[in-house]
Order: sequence, then C-alpha cells, then structure tokens
Amino acid sequence: MRRFLLLLVLSSSNCWANPVEVVEKTERGTIACTEMVERRRVNNYWWELSANGKPFIPPGGDSNKVGTCTISQNPAASVFVYILGESLFAFQVVAGKPTISEITGPPGLDSIQQMKKLVWSCSGDCLIWPGHLVLVKTGEVRKLPRTDLDLIGISPDLKTIVAEDSRASDVEQGLISLALIDSETGKPSKRRLSRNKHNWLLDRTRGVEGIADQFKWVRRSGKDELAYPE
Repeated sequence: MRRFLLLLVLSSSNCWANPVEVVEKTERGTIACTEMVERRRVNNYWWELSANGKPFIPPGGDSNKVGTCTISQNPAASVFVYILGESLFAFQVVAGKPTISEITGPPGLDSIQQMKKLVWSCSGDCLIWPGHLVLVKTGEVRKLPRTDLDLIGISPDLKTIVAEDSRASDVEQGLISLALIDSETGKPSKRRLSRNKHNWLLDRTRGVEGIADQFKWVRRSGKDELAYPE
C-alpha cells in the first residue's frame, strides 16, 4: 500500500511539473514557430520563436514567447507574423540571418483585432485587411478601399479584391454572391453563382487561402481578371 501511494505521489508530481505541451510546430527553413499550451488550471496558449533549433529572442526582448503567430498555408511561404505587446512583427530569414521587422497594421485597431481580421494572400507574400494591404517581405503598406464584406483574396496584380457578400447571397435560391472590388477606385462588381456548382466557396477547411487557390486569373488589357468562377 505504501509503495502504491509513493508511486502515485511521484506520478502526480511529474504531471504537475510538466504541464506544458506542444500543440503544433511550424517550420520554414531554419526558423520555426511553436504553439504551446499549459493545462494545469486553464488552457493557457502562447507561441515560441526559434532559429536553427534554438530559442530566438527578438531584439530588445527577454523571451522567445509571443502572443500568437501565423503563417500562410503555402509551404513555400517564409514569413511568420506574430504579436508582441500591441504590435505586429514579421519573422523571416534575410541574407541568411533570422530577422525581425515591425508591420504597420490598420490604424485604430489593436493587434488582437488585426490578427483576427487579417487574411493571407498572394501565395503567402501579402496580408490584407479591410482598407489595408502589407507586402510582408518588404513591409510595404498600401491602402485599399474599406469593406465590411468577408475578404477572400486579391488578384496577382493586387488590383482586384475578392470578397463574399453573404448579405446578397440567396440561400433559398441556392445562390452565392461575390464582390469584385477595384483596389484603386473601390468600385464593386457582383457575381451571383450557383451554390450547387460552387459550394467550395463556403468550405473554410483550409481557410480563405484554400478558396483563393481555386480561383483562375487571366491577363486582359494590362489587368488580371477573374476567369473562374465565371
């Protein structure tokens, strides 16, 4: 009985001493971002940066822990975006060295809201928000027309925003409504599509990037136009 109790105490102490678990580790070349969780009392999540297999502490920081971290689903994408305090940063390799640079997000939003609203696009080379686009490798910021529609992506030439207009969709008639918005003028054009033929537009299994991957663009008169869905 005493032996059983001793084993129980040791087992409990080991569980108590190791409450941290790896949820998911995403690597891009020599850098990585790992999602961690502590299940001792409540599920407390955070993300940790690493480079060359070792913890990477951002310049001016004292830890490799960050609030949240995301990257495009494109396997070739190489830039992580993470929160530290109330700011957004890009984590990437430049000239063979891990590098941190601050990202200018939309004005008037704190970083948590920004992360909830951002959409990866351009095969992982850009982030778009309502009214805002960032080329993550260079940090270049471009203004976009503001919209409260659900962003799906942007054309390769960055001139046409694609969004779902759920308010104009007609479930009873089986129609899905897309809005194609000119990124310079803000002028929208609408496409209403059969839900039976285009149900993949509602499949968020791979996020909006998974939807955007199925779009087909063609170059006409110096501009990329959405050829599919027609």
